[in-house]
Amino acid sequence: MALYATDDTDGRGWFEGITPTVEGIGFRRVGRERDLGIFPIGTTDFSPLINEWKDFDAQLLMGNAPSPDTGTLLRQCCEMGFRPEAICATKGVTFYEAIDAWAGNLSYGVITDGLWSPNCDPVLCPGDLPP
Repeated sequence: MALYATDDTDGRGWFEGITPTVEGIGFRRVGRERDLGIFPIGTTDFSPLINEWKDFDAQLLMGNAPSPDTGTLLRQCCEMGFRPEAICATKGVTFYEAIDAWAGNLSYGVITDGLWSPNCDPVLCPGDLPP
């Protein structure tokens, strides 16, 4: 599994919290001993991370970063031929308007850990995206 997060309080807190969870259910994390995957907000070149993930043959990608950083990362993953079997982008795909700005089909198949409840008013939360 490849993990990524921004080098801020939210990103590091998520990164340090999720690592024992994913390892506890049997996943091996790429670059654990070096905190591989932590990057500054606004990073524009993710190729060193992506190359290591490819070399490790990571099949899952999970991260916590704002939408612009997530979009840049995923675009470079596609350009470099890194196509994991599943991508979970916490925070990065929270709002439709943010992922719509990525353009094209970059967001297709990307999931998030957002919560839904049947107690949500279906008038306010219809559960579908705008056309």
